[in-house]
Amino acid sequence: MNKFLPLALAATLASFSALPVAVHAEEATQTITAGKALYSIKGNRIAAIYRVTQAGAVQVILEGKLITVPTDTLSQDNGKVVTTLTKAELLKSR
Repeated sequence: MNKFLPLALAATLASFSALPVAVHAEEATQTITAGKALYSIKGNRIAAIYRVTQAGAVQVILEGKLITVPTDTLSQDNGKVVTTLTKAELLKSR
């Protein structure tokens, strides 16, 4: 049994060290899709994503207007789609 202890320990450490890489890879492959919620940087829900353009810009409907959210303001945080713009800024951008 003492011969297998170092091997078991090495296998356990290897599995724990590989886990964060696997979780990070999963988050990186998440895509922005219609139906997900768009949040402000402060965590406030702005609107549901109506459509994603071929260029990757997100479109939402705010107060009956179709608003395109620039791609350079978008990021993902724990599976949430986040923009650096506020709802007021998005309404003014129209």
